[in-house]
Amino acid sequence: MPTLTPRQALLIGFIVAPLLFGLSAYFTRANRKRILAALLAALAFGLGNLLWDQLAFRVGWWSYPAFQDNNWWPVLYIPSGLVAGGAFGLIGWRVTRRYGRAGFVIFILIWSIWGIIHDFGGGAAFQSSNLMAFAPGPVPVIADGILYATCQLAAQGILCLVAGPANADPLRT
Repeated sequence: MPTLTPRQALLIGFIVAPLLFGLSAYFTRANRKRILAALLAALAFGLGNLLWDQLAFRVGWWSYPAFQDNNWWPVLYIPSGLVAGGAFGLIGWRVTRRYGRAGFVIFILIWSIWGIIHDFGGGAAFQSSNLMAFAPGPVPVIADGILYATCQLAAQGILCLVAGPANADPLRT
């Protein structure tokens, strides 16, 4: 099993997250206003993720054992928010622009399922690193899916509030 230190995980995040955000902005053809809205959506997602993680830790659903001895752990939410709320927020915006409400609902459902797979699969793949640990049972799984849904809903709400509805602005050419 691969071993990844907390610093390595953070370094990877700070390299990959801006690249994914830039690629998402380019391929979704977002204009400047939409990109700014996506950066604010990234902040909203990161803060929501932080709040959910604090709740989950307090009730025993999941924790990040490898990061508990580090006082810099909150910076984890910067690359997390940039990818999940920013880059995928722009993808959700494009899906909504193209497929309307039905596309939006399907995007949120797929996003939530992907989040569960990501967290549980990543936790299993890097189990020896002890980056993330889940309690047994269905409640942590359901809560993890709700985390992804609510944080993405917040990101989509920020995108809409700041830059308007999905079809409100022209695509960058």
